[in-house]
Amino acid sequence: MENLKQRRLNLGFTQAKLAELSGLSIDSIRRYEHEERVPRAHDLKILASVLRTTPNELLGVEEKEANDMRDTKKAPASRPGQKKKKRY
Repeated sequence: MENLKQRRLNLGFTQAKLAELSGLSIDSIRRYEHEERVPRAHDLKILASVLRTTPNELLGVEEKEANDMRDTKKAPASRPGQKKKKRY
């Protein structure tokens, strides 16, 4: 995660400082930066918060790509000829 390292360096944090602020281990930070591991969603959110950015930015996902991914996960409306269920 090159963006993680760049953001960390731009803020003047060492790996040790980022580990301290995030509650993650230095080894985890190193592995993420060297792309040996991908952070879990929870850890990614913590890192983004500490680094004052978004998880998508850390992952290198453009905002348009993120929106496209969200759109493809939406369930399709009703299928043609399918009746809507009544809710009581």
